[in-house]
Amino acid sequence: MTSPESRNETNSFSSSPKESHTIHTSSPAEAEALMLNAIEAADLGYWNLDPATNQFICNARTKSLFGLPDQEDVNLDIAVQSIHPQDRQRVVSTIQQALSHHNDGKYYCEYRIIHPVTERMTYLKAKGQAFFQDGNAYRMSGIVMDITQQKEEEVLVVQSEERLQTALRSAVTGYWDYNIPDDTTIASDELRKLLNIQPEEDFTYQTFLSRVHEQDRAYVAEQNENVLRQLDGQLELDIVFRTLPVDQKAPQWLRSKGRLHTDAEGKPVRLTGIIQDVTKEKLAQQEVVYQKAVLEAQNEAIPGGILIVDSQGEIISYNRQYVDIWKISTSLSLLQSNHMDIIRLYVMKLVDNPEEFFNNIKDVYEQFSNGLPIITTLPWSELHLTDGRVIERHGKAIIDEDGTYYGWTWYFRDITQDKKAQDMLRQKEEQFRTLANSISHLAWMVTADGWTYWYNDRWYDYTGTVFDEVEGWSWEKVNHPDHAERVLAFVKEAYQKDEPWELTYPLKSRDGSYRWFLTRAYPVKDKDGVVLSWIGTNTDIHKQLETEKALQQSEELLRQVSDFMPQIVWATNADGYHDFYNKRWYEFTGLTYEQSRGMKWSEVLHPDDYERTWQVWNQSLQTGQPYQVEYRMRRYDGEYQWLLARAFPLWDDSGTIVRWFGTCTDIHEQKLASDLLEEMVAARTQELKGSNDNLRKLNTELEQFNYIASHDLQEPLRKVRIFADRIRNAEFDTMSPSSQGIFDRLTESAERMATLLKDLLDYSSIQRKEVTQQVDLNEVIQDVQHDLELVILQKQAVLHHDKLPQVRALRMDMHRLFYNLIYNALKFSKDAEPPQVHVSYRTVPASAAQAMGLDMPSDCHYIRVADNGIGFEQDYADKVFELFKRLHGRQTYPGTGVGLALCKKVVQNYDGRIWAIATPGEGATFHILLPV
Repeated sequence: MTSPESRNETNSFSSSPKESHTIHTSSPAEAEALMLNAIEAADLGYWNLDPATNQFICNARTKSLFGLPDQEDVNLDIAVQSIHPQDRQRVVSTIQQALSHHNDGKYYCEYRIIHPVTERMTYLKAKGQAFFQDGNAYRMSGIVMDITQQKEEEVLVVQSEERLQTALRSAVTGYWDYNIPDDTTIASDELRKLLNIQPEEDFTYQTFLSRVHEQDRAYVAEQNENVLRQLDGQLELDIVFRTLPVDQKAPQWLRSKGRLHTDAEGKPVRLTGIIQDVTKEKLAQQEVVYQKAVLEAQNEAIPGGILIVDSQGEIISYNRQYVDIWKISTSLSLLQSNHMDIIRLYVMKLVDNPEEFFNNIKDVYEQFSNGLPIITTLPWSELHLTDGRVIERHGKAIIDEDGTYYGWTWYFRDITQDKKAQDMLRQKEEQFRTLANSISHLAWMVTADGWTYWYNDRWYDYTGTVFDEVEGWSWEKVNHPDHAERVLAFVKEAYQKDEPWELTYPLKSRDGSYRWFLTRAYPVKDKDGVVLSWIGTNTDIHKQLETEKALQQSEELLRQVSDFMPQIVWATNADGYHDFYNKRWYEFTGLTYEQSRGMKWSEVLHPDDYERTWQVWNQSLQTGQPYQVEYRMRRYDGEYQWLLARAFPLWDDSGTIVRWFGTCTDIHEQKLASDLLEEMVAARTQELKGSNDNLRKLNTELEQFNYIASHDLQEPLRKVRIFADRIRNAEFDTMSPSSQGIFDRLTESAERMATLLKDLLDYSSIQRKEVTQQVDLNEVIQDVQHDLELVILQKQAVLHHDKLPQVRALRMDMHRLFYNLIYNALKFSKDAEPPQVHVSYRTVPASAAQAMGLDMPSDCHYIRVADNGIGFEQDYADKVFELFKRLHGRQTYPGTGVGLALCKKVVQNYDGRIWAIATPGEGATFHILLPV
């Protein structure tokens, strides 16, 4: 009177019929032992969730990962608290989706957890499955695995939930006797209780069917009819079915066994039998099927090969990954071979050392003592295959709690790529350590929370420590006591963030002295932006700080000197940012430093002069040319005054501009007088206009330059040199070596400025002279040769000259011309070759000069000064005559950049022409045409 076994065993726990392998177990206890040992071998976390109570049952591994208490089960909300706050809502949502009957019940999620005690963060991968009955989830189980170390990923078999023990068969039975002719039934009290039929109710066949579950009722009626009709000679009845649930309790499973009795003619007269409660047995069978499905699902979820064999070497179970790892053909059925020897022979063909592999396996299976293996766990080992792959292997004996030995669980994982990645990582680490040890900085690495685990050799060389002395936070011992508290507080806070940081503080060297270092640290993050470690360096800036201090002292000296000057004095950095003014600026403008610094100085310019002033200033910043401009600037009382602004760049030894120094001179009265003069000159006749313009231009240029050279520049420079001499005589010996070097460069710069002023005065003094005389150029060359005697002897130079003519000029001008040309040839000579200078001469007609593209009104003296020096690119032939233009750094070839500009001005003052032709490495020739 129940449904068939095949019908009743179809449920959500059964294995998929598409699987090509199954698990053979002789008992639920054996299946449970297999599953527990598989989980132990894989070191995975297992969990079981009851959706109705929210109770979260898990194994010790899960509790260890989540930091949960030791009691058997906890509320899910407690476990969720260990999940990283950024991942928590996503995990909870994923669980809820899996528990919804609209989904397939599968659960998969990767997230981070933070241990509540150690505060260590771990990455986990979680998989699970929800199980449903009547559309409601009544259970959800799954595994979690630690995937923090991706390169050594170990996926182990999770512990399955505790298997229900096999229910004992109920001894309670009910008896029934059905009289077919009378259509009456006799039922025992035990049977009425099993079917929930009250004593006052008539026990009929229809009453019996009404107590059968509606899903089994048709089947029970059909089986009874088949026996009553003796269908196919059937006389025995043996069916299992469910009863209707009573008081919201789960239905009971009953087994009805009976026999048909017939008379002498074979007609059925009675059908008698018993009904027994088999609920426990049925649930136990379902649990076995469920545990098989869970074990197979767990095995398939592990990204590694699982092989389970019994104590005789018979294969019990394996997963798809095992087949893939060993590349076992689908034509080779493991279960059909049904013995480990077959697989062993197959596998031995793939390993590099089959004899060693065979002996190892043989020892494992043959070492028994009192029926139990001596070795119950085979440590992790590596198998090298003939195709170049490397397989990781681990084994664990399957032993039940009562000591029963069942066999072995083997775990395999292809670690070929991991090995390659480890080798590459070792190579990169070695390259990094080599690089880190080759740099001049101190370098170190720390964990995400600041624990130092590596220093480079420079660290040990400087501090004189060994690793054990400075591991972790012990590096504090090399901190200066006055800075230790500040540094420690800053660093601990910085490691809580994920951004680079830097800090300056002193560190103790091996000799006990302290030097200042700039410390920088950069985070190393994973693809999700989580900090894994930190890399840091310590850069020695002790000398730099001393230099900055010396520069500050120099700036203070400049401030003291400039405050005595009547002009406004200012300074900027290389890009024109104004960061210094003398006292005269603040007195004139009435502004504060904050109102003047940077570009704010231009806010007091007259609106009509603003654009023009900025154009000139930007041009100087871009080219390095001296800055000079006249503009009107608003005084403190609101009146605009005319000022002459001049500035010169300060170059370092590499030829790079590092500062600009400038002055503003009051020319208001001069400008008003000049404007009045211009009005008067404009009223004069047209015939004098050209002469007056030229004269005014020359006078203005001369007056401005002489004013700068004789007063604006020489007077401050003179004071700087006087004060420098005082410092040298009084305090130079007490300065540090670094400060003495800086002071030497300061005085050298002052001397160069004095030379430059002299050259500029010479340049400005050259003008067209109406009173001239006949000058013998041969005598001029002799005078120049005498002046340059020491340089000629030092460089072993040879000077040749043709017989030269007499020219009408001033002797001083001709001396300046040839002195600078010959000195230029000596200065730019080759190191390994004595200079050769030749001055040649001939007369050329005006037509010949015109043929060369030169507009000369008469016959000309044609003079050439040729040398065998370093030469230069022809593209620079015109630029060498520009004022202050230099093709080489001052440290390589000293000078002011005025000499060739002076030569050009001398020649042009006598209506002549000068040009240069040169080739790099072959020398240069300067050509001069002077009217006869």
